[in-house]
Amino acid sequence: MMAAKLNYVAVLAVVAYIVGSLVALIWVDLGAASVGNGHGSRRQLTRHRRHNPLLVPKLEPAGEPVISFPVNEGAASDAGPPDDAPPNNANNTVICNRLSQADCDAEAVCEWKAFKNNKKKTGMCKKIGSGSSDDDSSDEDSSDEDRRHLDDAIDELDHDVCDRVLEPRAYGDDAEEIQNCQKYESLPLIVPDCSERAEIVPRILHTVSRDPHQSYHQTATSLANPSYKRNHHSDISALEYVRSKCGEEAAMAYSCFIPPAFRADLFRFCAMYAQGGVYLDGDIVPLIPVDHMYSGCSAATVGHDFPQIAGDGIIMEGKQMKIIASAPGASIFKCALQNVIENVRSRYLPKGILMISGPSMLHQCYEKHSDDVAITYHDTRGARWPYTGLRAGDTIIAYEKPGAKSFMAERNEHDELDYAYLHEQKRVYNDSCPLK
Repeated sequence: MMAAKLNYVAVLAVVAYIVGSLVALIWVDLGAASVGNGHGSRRQLTRHRRHNPLLVPKLEPAGEPVISFPVNEGAASDAGPPDDAPPNNANNTVICNRLSQADCDAEAVCEWKAFKNNKKKTGMCKKIGSGSSDDDSSDEDSSDEDRRHLDDAIDELDHDVCDRVLEPRAYGDDAEEIQNCQKYESLPLIVPDCSERAEIVPRILHTVSRDPHQSYHQTATSLANPSYKRNHHSDISALEYVRSKCGEEAAMAYSCFIPPAFRADLFRFCAMYAQGGVYLDGDIVPLIPVDHMYSGCSAATVGHDFPQIAGDGIIMEGKQMKIIASAPGASIFKCALQNVIENVRSRYLPKGILMISGPSMLHQCYEKHSDDVAITYHDTRGARWPYTGLRAGDTIIAYEKPGAKSFMAERNEHDELDYAYLHEQKRVYNDSCPLK
């Protein structure tokens, strides 16, 4: 019996030793790397850590951009490659931007090549007269040093930046998608220092939803922010609010929309212009105090939205409006309200759906009325964990509560009142719309 117990203890000791060794090896492997998004090679994880310090943990006063990212901006840029780019070697095989020669010296040209091992397209500087890089045999003839530098150059381009923002839209090859993700992440946040400025945004919290009563998470938000007066409306009562605060034409435009989301757009612009305060979409779940999500001393606050692609391939920038704030009478929201009314009057049906009342339209108003407008977050709702959500640097300020609509696509179903579905059916405006 004693011998059996000793054997059992010995077996346990061996198993514990093996498991401990494996854990130690994994820990060592990940010790030099960020956890990142939980997938990818060790090289990708290490690269993920290299880029993460560029993301700041909290909002900072305006001045230098809050977020920066090394991105080539075409022929006008003469800064050369980033500090951590691989050095030029005998064949000058370093990463380059096909839009310019900024990363290649005078004796090299930037060529594109699809590399068979990772099925990505990237650019490399190639000595003039050294032959075309389209020949796969050139890989076989490269020296080990060339291979190492070229592999590093590919990795510098083929990183996981898109995992930190949104799923890239299909309007170019992989390199173009990555560049657009880089540019989006590098858009600066504009957060003024309010320590010596008066708070001009009223503490009113506006929301609208189908139900006249606040949802569970909306009630929790109200209780967690007791200094705010709650102005919650149903889809029906919001019509009377718009009529009383913004006039009969605004009310007619509100009633003309078939998609409830478009009515909510008009409601928020009316509330911001007429009363001021803070607006949250009905599915927004704040993770920080409401007064930390916007600039209380600025005339208005918006967010960055990932560029959208119109049907004709035009890339449209956007200003996100899931969380917005305003002092009464802010010019940017007066512009947005007037634009929505005029779009209803003309029965505007653009290829870019967000031009009617959404972020693309709001961006146009921002370009005209950007004075004293703060930008406090990037919308990264499609990003991989832990970057998903409405994000300021690497701080998630809010999540969106998923609903049934989030899962309908997986079942090949659609919401009959979804704005994208109705836009496809060209059913945006009621036939009985009185606004002429």
